[in-house]
Order: sequence, then structure tokens, then C-alpha cells
Amino acid sequence: MHGLTHRAVDGAAGLPVGSTSNHFRTRAALLNAIVERFAARERANWEDLATTMYPVTPDQLARAMAVFAQDATGKHQTLTLARYAILVEAAIQPPLRLQLSATGARVNSWFMNWLRIAGSTGRPTVREELP
Repeated sequence: MHGLTHRAVDGAAGLPVGSTSNHFRTRAALLNAIVERFAARERANWEDLATTMYPVTPDQLARAMAVFAQDATGKHQTLTLARYAILVEAAIQPPLRLQLSATGARVNSWFMNWLRIAGSTGRPTVREELP
């Protein structure tokens, strides 16, 4: 995260120096935009999974979560690594932690529904600081 600068984003995107800072004036604004993009990609990945699987038993839920884990560590590995980097940054920036919690609410809701449908009798909770 220390290497995340406006100039680094410009370079990685092949843009003229200053382009990123024209759109995101501060590092906080840049992080905000990154989290929004990251969350949109994660939601899209989850939607792909959620529209093709409908686990109604604990075994089916386990299989669905295994598929999700395989995707997260396979074709979406870069996104997973980005998630962990952002979570570490959120540990020292409470506003970022709140934003991650809000952006992850839809995926959390789907997963909680899956737990109930698969037979969970408890009331699952999600820690506020985790997306």
C-alpha cells in the first residue's frame, strides 16, 4: 500500500503524469475509488457464483464455498491479494474500514441467506469491520 501513489497509478495505466490526481485529488479519494472498484468486481464475481448455485444443504453449501475459494485463489487471485492489502490498510484507517463494511453488505446478505437456506438454525453475525 505504501507504493500506491497517484504517479504509480498513472504509470501502471499508461497515463500522463497528473492524470490520476486530476480525478482523485487526495490519497483518501484514490483509496475510496479503489475500494469501490474492488467491491464492484467482488460483487460481480459473487453474483456469477450465486446465479449458478443454490445450495440448500450443508454439503451443497460446502461445495459452493469450495468453488468460491478456488476462484478466489485461482483466476481471481490478484483481487484476493488486493482485498488483503486493503484490509490491512483499513486496520489503520477507520473510514476505510466503514466503507469496506458497507460495500460488502450485499455479498454478506447473500451468504447469510445461503446459511439459512442450507439449514443454519443460529443467527449468524458479521463483524462490522469485515466486508
